[in-house]
Amino acid sequence: MSGARSGAQFAADVLARAGVGTIFGLPGSTEASLLETLRERAEPRYVLGLHEGAVVSMADGFARVTGRPGVVIGKRGAEVDKLRDELAQLT
Repeated sequence: MSGARSGAQFAADVLARAGVGTIFGLPGSTEASLLETLRERAEPRYVLGLHEGAVVSMADGFARVTGRPGVVIGKRGAEVDKLRDELAQLT
């Protein structure tokens, strides 16, 4: 099927149209196709973090300084709970 977009391409397009220029995250196998798609584009760029607290803090600081959305992408499962807990501490 020529011209068909993957879910990763669709997600990257949506993020770019929403003004998301930078994404923070901890890579995992569930994001592999999205990371590959992002690597082929100028924006949004992906910033690697090594801990849930670090990526949430980076996204928060980015949003506060730039006024642009601070977006975090994480793996599924227990990491989502950790990201949620880190976000809750910011409020």
